[in-house]
Amino acid sequence: MLAWPLVAFAQVGPSPHAATQKLGDPLPQGSIVGWGTQTVGVDLSEGFVQIAATNWQSVGLKADGSLVAWGAVAPNSPPAPNHGFVAISGGADHFLALRDDGSIEAWGSNNYGQLDIPGPNADFIAVAAGEHHSLALKADGSIAAWGRSDDGRLAIPTPNVGFVAIAAGSRHSLGLTAGGTIVAWGANQSGQLNIPAPNQGFVNLAAGAFHNLGLRADGTIVPWGAGNFGSAISPLPNANFVGVAAGYGQSLGLKSDGTIEAWGWDLYGQASLPWPNENFIAVA
Repeated sequence: MLAWPLVAFAQVGPSPHAATQKLGDPLPQGSIVGWGTQTVGVDLSEGFVQIAATNWQSVGLKADGSLVAWGAVAPNSPPAPNHGFVAISGGADHFLALRDDGSIEAWGSNNYGQLDIPGPNADFIAVAAGEHHSLALKADGSIAAWGRSDDGRLAIPTPNVGFVAIAAGSRHSLGLTAGGTIVAWGANQSGQLNIPAPNQGFVNLAAGAFHNLGLRADGTIVPWGAGNFGSAISPLPNANFVGVAAGYGQSLGLKSDGTIEAWGWDLYGQASLPWPNENFIAVA
């Protein structure tokens, strides 16, 4: 969510394939590409299925259910046992990881209780880490929230039922309902709670620091919130998107043809896409 580096599937850093790989050749499936300010010291060449980042670290989820962590500061190692993970999310300085048994692991900074998972730690199906707060979606469609509580970021609207996806921004939270509407709560100093009309037809969502992106079933992106850096404008052409991600002042959209669109803040190159821009399957 708040992470300045941006990553997508296809690779960064020295690759074991570098000796035989030629410029422009396809990268191995499940490899990671990163751009912007970054520190890498691990093998990111293949086998990844999901990625997440904080301001200072990144974590990749591999197909075997293990996690790989890299970045600037400790703790930079995943919780033990390092297997059985199915989803990950990164906030400003903490991570959440969902296990295949429905329990959550949390690590990093706990200065606001963002690691204090409410009990029972079971039956969760999704996680979302904000700046200093955490969200988790239960199998029954309800949302659990913990961590920093000012600005109303933990005040889940009622009825707390029927949610299918969640996202956490800097000081606000989002929930997507089964009916395709988005519910927002928390701080609204940049209009991040003002969902554009019509609030319908959404299939995915992303929360940045002070702006949000909603993905409609027709493949278009709806942005709202802070418009500085151009992060809350619609990319052109606004069509054929299948995934979205939002950072501090930048936005990403994944297209059905495997290419990425990036727009917004580019001071550290975070909106300057790598080449070749092809064969991507996820963005964060």
